[in-house]
Amino acid sequence: MTTLAHLNIGERARISDIQAGTSAFQRKLLALGLVPGAEIALCRTAPLGDPLQFQLNGGSISLRQQEARLIQVRLLDA
Repeated sequence: MTTLAHLNIGERARISDIQAGTSAFQRKLLALGLVPGAEIALCRTAPLGDPLQFQLNGGSISLRQQEARLIQVRLLDA
């Protein structure tokens, strides 16, 4: 198991757990569709590595490295 922050570009994963601290942050993640069982892929990173852009549910979302480290995932086979 790893976190979203450790994915390489093009890797796909399934969200297994979210270690978010505050309830406001948890609501933000839920509103974005980041729920256990959702499939997500890293599309690109900013030139300095932060933020990260992900493909999720047919859309695109961006998260900071710090936020991505709170989301545990299981890698999917290519």
